Amino acid sequence: MSAGQLQVKGGSLRTKVEFVRDTFGPDAEKKIVQLLKDLEIYPILEANWYDFDFFDKVLCFIADEFLDGDRSRLEEIGKYSAHRSLTGVYQSFKQADFTHFLKRRLPNLHSRYYSTGRIEVLQITERGCLIQLISETLRESDLYVASGFYQGTAETMGHSGVSCKFEVREGRAQFLLLWDSRKA
Repeated sequence: MSAGQLQVKGGSLRTKVEFVRDTFGPDAEKKIVQLLKDLEIYPILEANWYDFDFFDKVLCFIADEFLDGDRSRLEEIGKYSAHRSLTGVYQSFKQADFTHFLKRRLPNLHSRYYSTGRIEVLQITERGCLIQLISETLRESDLYVASGFYQGTAETMGHSGVSCKFEVREGRAQFLLLWDSRKA
């Protein structure tokens, strides 16, 4: 991997295959596995780094093939990933205060799955926060997944009425994550 080249961990790719299987069934899983074979990245090794372009192709394939071509629906994958992460391997993260999670653990999660770029939490209030992703490689597909991940994280940690919108400027994506002030 060259310096600055964005790559993702195989675990992130694997979760997308699981989403397709769990949501659309075994025939859909066969389609995405065939795509991965065509890209010569199957079988996916969870600890390996994979080129971000492959990751983007997989996300766009899922949107086109299973989500009516609607990239915004990739948020469903992000929510799925958050639920899987915070009720599985990273269940201990769920025990943290949400503010602590956002400031300390969310940036750590990013660095475990993305080779470059960083997450900063710019502002936290009782009803929301502003998260900034700084990266030389920003793709709409991944930004929708991230938006869904932030929503799913807030929901998994007990918040209701969660929404997230993002905008991109000069190598930065800012996500406005909002929730009801009361926990569910």
